[in-house]
Amino acid sequence: MSRSGIILIEHMFVLGIDPGLSVTGYGVIEVAGASLRAVTAGVVRTSPQDPLPHRLCELADDLEAVIAEFAPVEAAIEEVFVNRNLQTATSVGRASGVAILAVARAGIPLAEYTPSAVKLAISGNGDADKRQVQKMVARRLGLDGPTSPADASDALAIAICHVQSSRLARLTAGDRT
Repeated sequence: MSRSGIILIEHMFVLGIDPGLSVTGYGVIEVAGASLRAVTAGVVRTSPQDPLPHRLCELADDLEAVIAEFAPVEAAIEEVFVNRNLQTATSVGRASGVAILAVARAGIPLAEYTPSAVKLAISGNGDADKRQVQKMVARRLGLDGPTSPADASDALAIAICHVQSSRLARLTAGDRT
């Protein structure tokens, strides 16, 4: 129990995913009471020279391996941002669908957050640039410096955003865990 009388989650792992077809970031954080710790972060890279089905299978296999190794109990993914480049949005959408499927097959609850919601949760500014987000992720997790590559740092940011958002949702619903 915290000093405020609110009971915090004792211990769990949360997976954050920053989807992309060529590079998908993943990050697992450990939640222990009020503290957060980075457990692992990295990227899954697929080759643009490989056929699309092969790339999607590779992405699914690698994400399923992360899930099997770290057994997260919750997961979060960044929503697909649709910009003017339809080809990019389509490829990110495909990668996102594969990531969602990998999480669903593991029976893990999944939340989705917009890029601006993640930036706001991490830095207090929904328009923060990548460098600002990386610095705040490092600070929030007590790391020596920004996690590299940026997609891995973004995945950790998504996991942190989820922890904050889910705590707030439980509090407003009257659940004090």
